[in-house]
Amino acid sequence: MIVSGILRGFAEYYSSLAGVGIINDIRRVTALEIIEQIKQLPPVEKGKVAEFVRADTVRYAKDEDALRAAEAVFTEHPELFRQLAR
Repeated sequence: MIVSGILRGFAEYYSSLAGVGIINDIRRVTALEIIEQIKQLPPVEKGKVAEFVRADTVRYAKDEDALRAAEAVFTEHPELFRQLAR
């Protein structure tokens, strides 16, 4: 899931570059292709990729916020709670 989010971020970034004419050859690439390209980058550029990945990783809610959200969902959708409790 994290990889797909990162790839989506890269795709959006490359699409934005294509939109201003910086990159004209946008094609669908696999995660493996992107990883191989990252491996070939100079250390400074790899650092920039690592910074981007850290900024776009999964964020966790505080326990009290998660509990409040769960309570709201299950209050509104009690059947969902019953199904999950099975």
